[in-house]
Parts: sequence; C-alpha cells; structure tokens
Amino acid sequence: MNPILPSLNSHLKNTQMAAISCFLRLRHSSPSSKVR
Repeated sequence: MNPILPSLNSHLKNTQMAAISCFLRLRHSSPSSKVR
C-alpha cells in the first residue's frame, strides 16, 4: 500500500548485496595475503 516501502525494501536488498559482495571479496583476498 505504501509506495515508499517497496523502494526501501529494494534499497535494503541492494545495500545488503553490496555489503555481502564486499565482505566476500575482503574475506577472499585477506586469507591468501595472511598465508603468504
């Protein structure tokens, strides 16, 4: 019903996906640098 909710929901999803991708990238690059 509220037109703001869907956009807010998609914005939260986009932020969550961006944070997850950034976290995965950091986690993926960090251990290799620690091992070497």
